[in-house]
Amino acid sequence: MHKRDASPGRISVLALITDAYGSHGGIAQFNQDLCTATALSSRVSKLTIVARSGEKPSSGDLPETVKYSVATRFGKLGFLVRALVAAIHLRPTIIVIGHINFCFVGALIARLVGSRTILIVYGGEAWRARQSSSVNRSISRVDCVASISQLTMSRLGGWAHVDAHRQYLLPCCVDLGKFTPGPQNKALVDALRLAGKRVIMTMGRLATEEQAKGFDEVIAQIPRLINAIPNLVYVICGKGSDARRLRDKAAALGVSDQVIFTGFVPENQKADFYRLADAYVMPSRGEGFGIVILEALACGVPVLGSSIDGTSEALMGGNLGLCVDPRNADALYAGIRETLAKGRSTEQPAGLSYFSVDAFNARVNAMFEQAMR
Repeated sequence: MHKRDASPGRISVLALITDAYGSHGGIAQFNQDLCTATALSSRVSKLTIVARSGEKPSSGDLPETVKYSVATRFGKLGFLVRALVAAIHLRPTIIVIGHINFCFVGALIARLVGSRTILIVYGGEAWRARQSSSVNRSISRVDCVASISQLTMSRLGGWAHVDAHRQYLLPCCVDLGKFTPGPQNKALVDALRLAGKRVIMTMGRLATEEQAKGFDEVIAQIPRLINAIPNLVYVICGKGSDARRLRDKAAALGVSDQVIFTGFVPENQKADFYRLADAYVMPSRGEGFGIVILEALACGVPVLGSSIDGTSEALMGGNLGLCVDPRNADALYAGIRETLAKGRSTEQPAGLSYFSVDAFNARVNAMFEQAMR
């Protein structure tokens, strides 16, 4: 079927996403921001969202005119049927394919109803070819590929040909009104016994299958760091199946008292946790971007990221914070000390406005324009 002609008028959008509301992590947050930006876009007249998991948004999160459903029943088939029914009813101008695993489904439905398509890619899921050949082949059929980082786009291009005119950069954003510099929460300081401590922090999921956020590398530096900074502690925020192994590693190095595990941090408490830190450190090896980098910066915390993954783009190549190679132990040690020496700020970095919600919303509008050409 022929695709709908590009029109200067308003468009209808069907978004097929993994999860958003009721879920945690960078992709869920990105999807929430994308749903909101699309719903508020003056270019979009109708929006229908089908999520693979999670929950329906709470009242007030999205306009009542937005149709949002969660296809949790009957597995992949249930998601396909829900997406197809939504597409037939909406006849969308554009289908946003919110994960590379949905590429075949999204491209197939687009051909059936005559829609244009935008594929969103994030990080490791797009860095190498999928096991499904149908998913891999479908990438050549989408009209626009939007990536949260140039690194992910480049790695995708290493195995899937994506013409330059189909590429679009859509970095993550941060709410600069929600994440702000501020005083430390005394109750948290007391609960975690941080009074008089110098605090370095990393926040993220502790997943056995995903040991690339830099927890291991930082823990390995704690014995050396406390020799120079005796009151230093490393606060790890997050939960997951890898927590026990990380605790055992700290114990084996004799630094159990200096490595503090907080467990899961609710979204509405994240800013208070960031404000506990004298430095936020994430020398990761597999991040597509790293929203937590932006959140920590917005709270006035100096940040150390990685020079070998997408966190360097969140730090604008070093303009917003220090980038080091996590494989170089000496560089990491020196980088942590340099970042600690900067001290917390009472103001947000000026360059952080590049990643504001308003800037993100404008980029989403421009993405739709590109997809319609």
